[in-house]
Amino acid sequence: MVAVHSTSPIHLKPVNAQRNHFYIGNATQTFCPQQPDVICPIPGNTTVLQTTARGYCNMLSQQSLKADTKLRAQDVEVPGGQHVYVAASGALAYTVPHSNIVPKGAHSRSFALDRTSGTNSSFTYSGTGKASGWLACPVAAEVYQVFADVELEDQNVPLKNASACIALDALTTNYTLPGAAAWQYT
Repeated sequence: MVAVHSTSPIHLKPVNAQRNHFYIGNATQTFCPQQPDVICPIPGNTTVLQTTARGYCNMLSQQSLKADTKLRAQDVEVPGGQHVYVAASGALAYTVPHSNIVPKGAHSRSFALDRTSGTNSSFTYSGTGKASGWLACPVAAEVYQVFADVELEDQNVPLKNASACIALDALTTNYTLPGAAAWQYT
């Protein structure tokens, strides 16, 4: 997934999973156990999302993918997968490995991948009725955290200044490598 907002510092930069949230300017953070019976995905450092026909967005294991033919992509190997949600603060986040429990007040539905052209899609969210897109809120020099555009309050963004956030479109492309993109995101 990449951020799209021409003439901004985030334009065409990747959106990556790290510390249970999504960032622009930080690398994807993954883990794979070093055990004889575990084959770690290669390259293992790519953030890949998938949505279901019901509007959920997950990072599911291949076992879960085989059980639900409505899933459109795969992402992690960890049993139970990882589920994406919008936190009550508006932050785009994901569950810890092996869990589908989202925090109280979070929204875990109303995600969509809308095909724009060829293999490209726009990743959207309309869960609270107030959402009108995505925002990249500054965290540090050249680092931004992704939020749903849900009338953010200063107290909920990293630098306590919601007006400094940049509107963005999230553009995706099909993940075509065989197997999962990562064992798990950390």
